[in-house]
Amino acid sequence: MKLQSLGLSWREDNEGKLERYSSRPAAERPNAFHHEERVLRWLQPNGILRRLSITGYSGITFPEWFNGVALPNLTEVVLINCRRCEVLPTLGQLPFLKVLIMQGMDAVVEIDSRFYGEGGDKRLFPSLKELTLRDFPSLRSWESIDLKEAFTCLERLSIIKCPEIHDSSVLHGNLAQTRHASVICNFNSSLIPNTMYEAKKLHTLNLLSLRDDFGIAFPTIIRVFNTSEC
Repeated sequence: MKLQSLGLSWREDNEGKLERYSSRPAAERPNAFHHEERVLRWLQPNGILRRLSITGYSGITFPEWFNGVALPNLTEVVLINCRRCEVLPTLGQLPFLKVLIMQGMDAVVEIDSRFYGEGGDKRLFPSLKELTLRDFPSLRSWESIDLKEAFTCLERLSIIKCPEIHDSSVLHGNLAQTRHASVICNFNSSLIPNTMYEAKKLHTLNLLSLRDDFGIAFPTIIRVFNTSEC
């Protein structure tokens, strides 16, 4: 029987060990980050894997096997507290991926074409139904590419605790066609395009931003839109 679900978790006390390593002189410093990268590279699962969860990974990058070629049958990917990872894995070509949840990615500054991969004539994220980004404190831009053939099945979008986003051009593409959009964070609500409000497929849209008018952050409901009541 071949493995179909895999969860990989690094212990929380590894964080303290890595901090101690970082404080040492370079000549005495163990190559801790690269060690974790090597370990994950060696743990390549079989190609029939359907669910993959990675928690507490401290590498800077993900291994090359984490893509649609080596793991074409993935339906669910969960990445939690991979705080030193600077680049998201290339997941756009996973043909059956339905759920993608990413949380606690402190070092990710931008989401760019590497996240989508070279699609060519293929649709990108062709089966994705649920996309969640939570706790990306350094994320400043989420770039769009040619999104005419991307996110075509997306039903639920959640963007939570991404306070530094200044470029959300991806929201002007097919992400505006989601059925349920939860955009909950303190980036400027003006970055949400009108196309998302007017999307014909949209059933509910919940926007929550944090406004600091008086030196205190107040939650403000921006808009709740339900097409079924129109």
